[in-house]
Amino acid sequence: MKIEELSEEEIKLLEKSDGIEKSTNEESKKSLKNIIYKVNRLEETLNNSVDVQEKLKIIYEVGKTLLASCSDNVYSQRLPVAALKTFSKHFVGLIVKNSFTLSNFKALIPNTYDIGSHSVNVAIFASLIGSKEGMNAKELNNLFLAGLLHDIGESKIDKRIINKQGKITKEERKILKKHPLESVKHLVKHSINNQELLSGVIQHHERLDGTGYPEGLKGYSISTWGQILGISDVFDALITQKSYRDAYSTFDALILMKKDMGKQFNLKYVNTLIKLLR
Repeated sequence: MKIEELSEEEIKLLEKSDGIEKSTNEESKKSLKNIIYKVNRLEETLNNSVDVQEKLKIIYEVGKTLLASCSDNVYSQRLPVAALKTFSKHFVGLIVKNSFTLSNFKALIPNTYDIGSHSVNVAIFASLIGSKEGMNAKELNNLFLAGLLHDIGESKIDKRIINKQGKITKEERKILKKHPLESVKHLVKHSINNQELLSGVIQHHERLDGTGYPEGLKGYSISTWGQILGISDVFDALITQKSYRDAYSTFDALILMKKDMGKQFNLKYVNTLIKLLR
């Protein structure tokens, strides 16, 4: 069969380069390739910097761009799993080798929401908790990856709902609540099958008191990773400015979570973040 006789979809399947499918948006494709190149050179880039805080700044900016690009192109291009795993490995390596506190990240983290920053922030907070709880390097790498990709399913939801300034309707809330399942579907589609990782992603909106979603799980039927990611997700949401309120300080956010949301979260992990304030 000649290529002219192939359907448009068949041509797309054939025209793959470095794991990225052809897209009508060539700029997006080029942008993703550029950031993957930067990820693959991270070891060299980080080794060229002596100051640890400078290393954090470099890797944080790379991560923001990588996750923003993945989210923008999630259904037109293949998920760059190898690059995401490489990025996770380098970031976790920094966390394991250094005694970071939340103050190390304060200057890096913007107080306004964007999907790239939020994804990296949740991954950082989760891996800081996991490190203090004695997880090994392999577990931390997967937990960090789960944090990076916990909201990837939001890309399937109408941006007008996600970015809506006013109160959302019941129907819109119902649609929003589908994103953990959509995230897991997308990860499995790209052969990310680690069960702890997937349980963390699908359960990051579950709450110990049963008020969460998508399944309304209660207590310790929620996995450890689901509990840690849920705390990390809410913590980042609180320290982010919203249209209806200013951003909380890290201290005020954690005190609010402990005092007013104590029934929803495992306080052991909240207390771990509190200890990281100093």
